[in-house]
Amino acid sequence: MPGAPDPVVPGLPAVRPARIAVALDDAFAFYYEDNLRELRRAGADLVWCSPLTDASLPACDGLYLGGGYPELHAERLSTNTSFRDSVADAAVGGLPIYAECGGLLYLAEDLEDLDGHTRPMAGVVPARVRLHKRLQDMGYREARLASDCLLGPAGESVRGHEFHYSSCTIDYRRGGGPAYTLLDDDGQERLDGYADGSLFASYVHLHFSGCRPVVRRWLDACRRRSHDDRSSAVLTQERTA
Repeated sequence: MPGAPDPVVPGLPAVRPARIAVALDDAFAFYYEDNLRELRRAGADLVWCSPLTDASLPACDGLYLGGGYPELHAERLSTNTSFRDSVADAAVGGLPIYAECGGLLYLAEDLEDLDGHTRPMAGVVPARVRLHKRLQDMGYREARLASDCLLGPAGESVRGHEFHYSSCTIDYRRGGGPAYTLLDDDGQERLDGYADGSLFASYVHLHFSGCRPVVRRWLDACRRRSHDDRSSAVLTQERTA
């Protein structure tokens, strides 16, 4: 279980906290403690949630869906329709969502396990996921943002790693586009993940201390979202007063 929030670090600029919901349960447990610390340093207030057991997302300005083994808990994730629906509704409403590996699987339309059973997922990414017996990809990756997106401008480089037994077929004809252009171990380029507006999801795990501008942009988007929501609420109150 990730530790308690870090104390305020002297010398860091004061920023308004962004409330980030972090999926954390038996299905989603692959988080670097350093990443959570970096989020707090950048002004995030982390609140845990469980796609397995919670009825819905908590009140939040952004969502972090990390890695794990959602394929081992696909039936429970699928039958928790209220949480799935809350994630889908939040995505449609523009909530900034960052997802890695297992998070990408959860956001897909459905997931097929090794026995051929297909179960619906959140349906946020126009993708179908299939689990395989053999490892599909593993290794460190040089990645470039494929387009202007939640995390930054097209062409910005980041480093990460991937490790997964699943494959994900994404239908970009239905909107959005790839998240990254990856450089594989053999020097070949390929596309990975999905980015569309306030959503960014891929197989790549990032180490946030090596890409702090990316983290800052994501949290800035979360703060703007929170500010817009509050401004709308004030306008609504004024009109009904």
